[in-house]
Amino acid sequence: MSQVEFADYSVEVKAALQDAVIGCLHDAATEIVTEAVKNSSEHTASGQTKGSFGYRVDPSTCEAAIGSSMENAVWEEFGTGEYAAEGNGRKGGWWIKVGMGTDEIEPGIAAKYRWEKVKKDKDGNLIAVFTRGKRPTRALQRAFDAKKRAVQKIFEQELGGELS
Repeated sequence: MSQVEFADYSVEVKAALQDAVIGCLHDAATEIVTEAVKNSSEHTASGQTKGSFGYRVDPSTCEAAIGSSMENAVWEEFGTGEYAAEGNGRKGGWWIKVGMGTDEIEPGIAAKYRWEKVKKDKDGNLIAVFTRGKRPTRALQRAFDAKKRAVQKIFEQELGGELS
């Protein structure tokens, strides 16, 4: 009777699979971030939000988080005021002071928009602008929707190649 030797390669297989998944997550997140930057370029005054998109891959959970560290990114994605995507924004409009302080809009940025109403000082400088909110761009949602099939292909090709 011949002896059968059992070799357990499960640790190596799991490690190779995890490495492949991590690589796919990086590729997929890069695709979505690139598209989000493209989508957000439609509404840019300073370019700060557009340049802030990025991603983080957590190897321990095999998850990718895509987004921006800028507070404005949330307002860009979902809108504000009367234009809020869920319809739950402030109604009736409000005034924003123009300046460099907290809760003020920078003068250079304020000058780039057409406001419903403006207040100026005696020298003609903007001191306040009236807004009803910001329309949502849905840059991340549109990026995900546009790249969904490309992301699926990344996983199909890479994992199929790694596993064959």
